[in-house]
Parts: sequence; C-alpha cells; structure tokens
Amino acid sequence: MVVCNDPTELRRVLSVSSGFRRSPWYSCLRLDPSKDNVLCTPNNKVHQQLRSYLKPGYTLGSDHQEQLVDEQIMKLVQLVEREYVSTKGKFRTMDLVRVSQYLVHDVISSVGFGRYFGYLDANDDLYGAIHIVKTITPPLMVAGLFHSIFVTVAKSPFMKPFLPKPSDKQGLGVVLGIIKGQVEKRYGAKKIENRDVLQSFVDSSLPRDMVESECMVQIVAGTATTATAISSAIFHVSSNPGVYRKLQEEIDAATKTVSRPVISDQQAKDLPYLQAVIREALRIWPPSAALQPHRSDEDELICGVKVPAQTDVAWAPFTLMRNKAVFGEDADMFNPDRWIDAEPGRFREMELTQGMVFFSGSRWECMGKKLAYMEITKSLFELFRRYDLAMLNPVEPFTWKNYAEPNMLLLTLALLPTLSLTAIVPVHSYTRCQRNTQNPLEGCPPRTLYVSQSDERAQFHTIQSAITSIPNNTVPYTILVAPGTYTEQLNVTRQGPLTLLGMTDRPWGSGLYADVDGKSRQENDVHVYWNSANHDAVFPDNVYTGVLTIGPNLNATLTGSGPTGFPVPEDTPFGCTDFRAYNIDFRNEYTPYANGPAHALGVSRANAGFYSCGFYSYQDTVYIGKLGNAYFYDSVVAGQTDFLYGFGTLYIEKSTLALRGCGGGITAWKGTNTTFHNKYGVYISDSRVVAANSSIASEIEDKCSLGRPWNEGHRSVFMNTYFDPSILPAGYTPWKGQPNGRIGPNTTMAVYHVYGPGYDGAAAEASDVTKVFHRRQVTPFRRPINVFMTPTGKQPNIGWIDPYVLLLGRSP
Repeated sequence: MVVCNDPTELRRVLSVSSGFRRSPWYSCLRLDPSKDNVLCTPNNKVHQQLRSYLKPGYTLGSDHQEQLVDEQIMKLVQLVEREYVSTKGKFRTMDLVRVSQYLVHDVISSVGFGRYFGYLDANDDLYGAIHIVKTITPPLMVAGLFHSIFVTVAKSPFMKPFLPKPSDKQGLGVVLGIIKGQVEKRYGAKKIENRDVLQSFVDSSLPRDMVESECMVQIVAGTATTATAISSAIFHVSSNPGVYRKLQEEIDAATKTVSRPVISDQQAKDLPYLQAVIREALRIWPPSAALQPHRSDEDELICGVKVPAQTDVAWAPFTLMRNKAVFGEDADMFNPDRWIDAEPGRFREMELTQGMVFFSGSRWECMGKKLAYMEITKSLFELFRRYDLAMLNPVEPFTWKNYAEPNMLLLTLALLPTLSLTAIVPVHSYTRCQRNTQNPLEGCPPRTLYVSQSDERAQFHTIQSAITSIPNNTVPYTILVAPGTYTEQLNVTRQGPLTLLGMTDRPWGSGLYADVDGKSRQENDVHVYWNSANHDAVFPDNVYTGVLTIGPNLNATLTGSGPTGFPVPEDTPFGCTDFRAYNIDFRNEYTPYANGPAHALGVSRANAGFYSCGFYSYQDTVYIGKLGNAYFYDSVVAGQTDFLYGFGTLYIEKSTLALRGCGGGITAWKGTNTTFHNKYGVYISDSRVVAANSSIASEIEDKCSLGRPWNEGHRSVFMNTYFDPSILPAGYTPWKGQPNGRIGPNTTMAVYHVYGPGYDGAAAEASDVTKVFHRRQVTPFRRPINVFMTPTGKQPNIGWIDPYVLLLGRSP
C-alpha cells in the first residue's frame, strides 16, 4: 500500500477519467456479507449504474427535505431547552457528541423513509445501534487490510447467528427491522407512497433486497461523519474567542432578518463567516479519515514514483488537510479567516482540497453531501443564536479515537441562555394583511372588514360594530383594526370563524411580543380598554367586567359562584368554532391592584386562539368557562391574583406571565365531572414567569404561588418554563381556610422540567402540594393535541389553532 498526500495527485487518482477502482479493502463496508452496496461496489461501471438509481433520492424535493431537517433542528432545540440549559439555580452540562448523533440519526431516518427514530425525543440511544456501530467500526477498519480473510469469515455459516436480524431487540437488527417494515409498506396491493428517499429507491426499479440494503447504508454512512463535523465545529469555535466573537456578531446581525424558527438553507449559505467556520472545521478535523484505498490494473506514476499495478493507493486526510503549500504556514491552526482573505486562485485550491472530505468531483462523491451541509449549517446557527456555549473542562475538553472516523467520544459543554425567548417567532399567517400599507386591505383574505377611528376608508369606527354586522353563519370573516385605543367591550356570539387582526409591522419584522424585559412597557399598536371590576359584587356576575367575551349567549359565559360555578343549561349551543386574534392588547386597568374580578378575556363554549396578544388586569385576568378552549402563543398575561382561572382548557405556549404582585395564586382552576375522562385545566409550556417590572421584583421575591385549587378537580401544569425569583419555593399552595385546602386525590398541581432561580426542587418535593412530574406523567398533557377536546370528549381538536405554530414543533 502507498499513502499519498499530494492533493493534485489524489484528485487525479479519484477523478472520473482515471483508471483507478476501489480496492478490496472496501469489502469491510458490506452490511450484508453476500452482496455489495454503493459504499463498497468495486466495479466502476456497476457503481456508476447503482448511483444513477440512487442519486435522484438525494436531490428529490429539496424544499421538502429542508422542512424535515428543520423539524429535527427544532427538536434539538427543545431537547436542549428541556434538559441542558443552565441557570443560576441549576448547572447542567451536555455531551455534544452524543446529542449530535441523535440529531443526525433522526434527520436521516426522517428524510430517508418518512419516519424519524425518535432519539431526540427520548434523549437516548433507543436501540443501542449507535453504540454498536461505534464498537464494531475499529475492527472493521482493520479487517479491510485482510480482506480475503474477512470475506471468508463473514460469509461463513458460523457467523450467521451473530449478524443483525430484524427480530433483534437491540442493536442494528432493530434498525433493520424498522427499515424492512417501511419497505414492506411500499409494495403490494395496499402500498403507500411518500416523498422520501426510500420512495425514490422503490420507483427506480431497484430489486427489493437492494432497496433495503441501500436504506441501511443511509443510516450507517450518513450519520457519524456529520455528527463529528458538528461537534468539531462547535469545539473549535468555543475554544477560539476571536472566532467565537466574529461568528456571534454575524449570527446576531442575521437574526433580525432570517426566517424563523430555523434559518433557511439559502440564508445560511449567504453568511460568509459561518460558511468559513464550516469549511475550516471540515479541514482541521476531517470527519472521514479511513484509508479508503484505490488501485489500478496498470502501473502508475504517483508523485514521481512508479507504483506497480494492483497496488493500493490510500490517503491520510489529517496530513493532507494541513498541507502548508495549500493552506498556508498556519495550516495547523483553526483560522476561518483564511477562507475570507484568500485570493481567488488560493481559495479555489483550498476548496478543491478541502472538498476531498466528501470526495467532491470524483466518481465516488458523497451523494448526501448537500444534506450533511444543511444539517451542519442549521444546527450551528440555531445553537449559537440561542445559547452561549462553553467547554466544561478546557484542559481536557474531549476524548477521541481515530478509526476511519476521528470520532470525539465525549465533548461536554455548558449552555447558558439569554433570558429573552429566543426560541419563539411571531406568527406570519396574516403578515401581508397586517402591515401598514397605502391600501389597508392589501393582502387581506376575502370578507375582511376594516375598522379605524380616523381613516375615512374604514367601514366601521368601533370593533364591536364590525362584529355585530357579521351574520351568524359558518362563513369565515376577518376584521382588520387600525392602530389606536378603542374603549369598548367586545362580545362575540357567532358560530362561524372570526379573526381579529391588529394592524402592525411587528410580525413582518420578526418582532416578538412576549419578549418582555421588565424595564419597558410592552405594547401592541391596537389597544382595547374597558376598565371595570366586580368590586363588592356591584355586578350580578364577573362576566360583565370583561373586555373581550366569546360565547354563544349570556348563560354560557356566566361564571357563577362557588366551586361548581353557574349551571349552564345543557341545551346551550356551542359558540364560535374558530376565533383568532393577532397583535391586540386587551386591558382592564380598573385599579393598579387586585380590587375584585376584572376580566380581560372570557371564553366559554368556544374555541379561541391568541397570537402575540396582551391580556392585562390584576385579578381574574383570563377566564376560560365551561367547554371553553383557548390557546395562547407569543403572548403576555399580566395579573396579581388568580389571573388564570376557569373550568375549560387553556394552553399557553412560548409566552410570558407577568406578575404585577402576589395574591392567591397564578392559577385557580375548577375541575368538572364528566361522563368521559376530560383534560380540562391550564397548561403553561416553554414560557416564562417573571416580575412585571423591575420596581416590584424585590418586593415579591419568593412570594408568588403557582396556584391554588378552586375545587378538588383543579389541574394545572407548568412545563419547561422559566421561573424568576418571584416564585414561592414550595410552588403551589392550598386554599387557606378550606377543608384540606381543597386538595384531594384528583387535584393536579404540577411542574415538569421547570428551571430558573425561582424553582426550588427540594422545597417543591417537600411541600406535599406541588407534584414534580416525570416524562410519563406529563405525556398526557404535553402538547395541545393531547389536551383539547370537543364538547363530547373526542380528540384531537386542534383544527382551530393557527397551523403555522403547529409546524414549529414542540417539546415532547
């Protein structure tokens, strides 16, 4: 064997026109000892024909593939948020190598055959397959040097019991079983067709056994190298302060304009320093370092030396990628600027040499190269956009071994977030309609009514007059509201879909509403005020205080009194099936303190979604009545006493609960007995609970209860949510002065993976009131699809939630 490290000679050896072919060394890459695959086929013509069958699958539907990658990138972010973000009160670390492996396996399985494995969801090597591959790779690389013996042994009947089988419970056999199951669905009378690589293989007329084999190749060949590249890039950036600073500056500047929740592939390609970092990471730490020899049937002249026919010609990528004649005198140094400052000729030579990592330009070029680059660029951008990353042990930052792939075995990082909700994005569903334009209805859907207090072109000058004008049918209507302060009560009784849009440029500019800093007043451009409180029972019911009330009639919306509330007649119809509001503030500022119930919102027997909205009051801010379903996203709810209460179902996501003081609790839910198992309750996910402003933060430290039960059926769960120091260490509290504090066997007052200086896990556990959920306990309530139900208890019931937010992905 001859090892060559001259880039020009190696490109000639690997070129399409050369007479070289793969060495028998590649036989060690057979996944099935009896047949070759695209990784090991030695015959050039057979290999080229096989590539012609497979390549369309790797380029088919790039937009669709990018969407699948984005979904897994968001799952990565959710895993980091859930398990690894450090706070003042809790220090956490993450093994980046392991988590990167989970990401790339879930991506390749999702893109490959339409079902992701779920490593990120479970945060675990589910089948032990990753461990098995890492374990068997070293002996396989050595076995390639003794290929004749290896092939003989591998084909021996004595080896058959040790080979992976679909019936295995652990290891590669489980993966093989999943692949066989997915392939099975693509054949026969009831076959299905998906937009994935597997379907392309099936459509290419490859034999079925080869389809299964090539699907397995995707999993084995396209994962460890990409994971190593991600880990290497983050390590080198984290250990070079100057590089870190430049990259962070570029990412911070780009964050204002790039797509959310995940940067697009094209936008990432347009960031020069990010691309330079990736090129340099692939150069300084090539993710594939096997010998990968080739041979010619004729004598060859290699670097001026005659090499006899049938002699293996291999490479040593670590040496090649530090060639000072190509990369400069500082070739041993991680320096992305070399890609920024290089003259065109030098840049081209470096690019050609570095591209050999993927065998670019050769007949053996990696077909998954574009997908790998996409995973690397997106994961780097999104991690550095959201977190400060630091190595746990700079003296010995990682351990590694080089056996074909120079895998980092352990790279432990600490991740520190900013307090801003950087993982959220505004909803863009009506961005064109909401923008301030010369024609206010430009980009708006059909049947849009325009409300303005000053614009003569407006059909209405109050919001309620526009609502009243709409017929009570099932035809969707939209109301666009111009900026201003509207002093009125809003009542929505119609059954058909209705959308209220606040005119604003905020979503267009990716402005977030829930990103409250406690120092400045957060406002939308449209405010609806109605200052009223049921102080000393001046009204017959709390509903009369509401700024916005959604329900089919008065009886349906009445709160009533006591733990069971108003007995709504059973024949009461259901109200609005799909109400939505965007970028509007609803304010009930009767007094600057809790002085009786003062609703900003009431939803009963209706479905209502609110996006980038604000709800401001002090007591009983949000009421979700019987059979009411409400969903909040990127919104702010401000209050002091029991400001989330009701009988129905409320799911708050990626929002801020702003504490204007401490009284009673944040939540005060009333359970209802039904003939079916219901999910009525309030669920706060991936959000923040913070003091409303800096002036009261010190006054309420350690004083605010997460909630108290209005009756024994109370259910509330805070999930993956940040608590500032305002929160009472014990979490929840009983209802003082009531038997057993209104706590019974069906009371659920729980937290799951909450964090921040306001969370005291030991105090919560010791309280005997706060339940600290584990994954299995929280699963029935984790997502909107898990909790929202129809009046008769059927699920799912999420068709009324803006599909844009459902595409963003959620913590499992």
